[in-house]
Amino acid sequence: MAKFYVVWVGRQKGIYATWSECEKQVKGFSGAKFKSFKSREEAIKAYSKSSFYNSSQTKKSKKLPKPENNSIKMPPLRNNKVSAQA
Repeated sequence: MAKFYVVWVGRQKGIYATWSECEKQVKGFSGAKFKSFKSREEAIKAYSKSSFYNSSQTKKSKKLPKPENNSIKMPPLRNNKVSAQA
């Protein structure tokens, strides 16, 4: 089963389709914040809500502004092999 990885704090934040791509963003990065998810939808939901970044688990919690008109700009997945139906 494929996993998806969200990076909230790292070299480049975003959603990654492979551990190797995620690892490049977080390995050796002090204070990296990331988590794996079982589905692409869960990863997108977590990333768009920035729940980990806003949680009390972080030392400096920042409130992110709510997107206008419910439009959330998402960075593209970092692995071209992921289909839209994944």
